[in-house]
Amino acid sequence: MLSSEDNDRLTRVGPGTPMGELMRRYWIPAGFAHHVATPDGQPVTDAVITVDGDMPQHGHGLPTRPQVTKHLGNGDYLVEGLKFQMGGWWVVDFTIDANGKHDTVRFNMILK
Repeated sequence: MLSSEDNDRLTRVGPGTPMGELMRRYWIPAGFAHHVATPDGQPVTDAVITVDGDMPQHGHGLPTRPQVTKHLGNGDYLVEGLKFQMGGWWVVDFTIDANGKHDTVRFNMILK
C-alpha cells in the first residue's frame, strides 16, 4: 500500500509536480465538445466539422488528424484525437459546414 505522500507524488499532475512535469514532456491530448447552433439558437444536427491546427512560430502542424467521433445530440459534437506534441502558441481552426453554410472558429491557445 502506498503512503499518502507517495500517492500524492504519483497522482498530482499540476505544474511543478513530478508527474505533471513528466506528463508535459510528452503528448498533451485534448478533446472538445462543440455545440453548433443557428443564429436563433436552434441546434444543428447535421454539421460536418473539420479540425486543423499549427504553431505559427514553428511552422508545423498537428501530429494527428482530429475528427468528430460522436454526435452527442442536440447540436453537440465530440471532437477527439487532438494532440499537441509540445507547449507553446497553437492556433486551432474548427471548420463547420451545415445546411449549405460554412464557418470557421479559430482558437489561439498557449500551452505551458
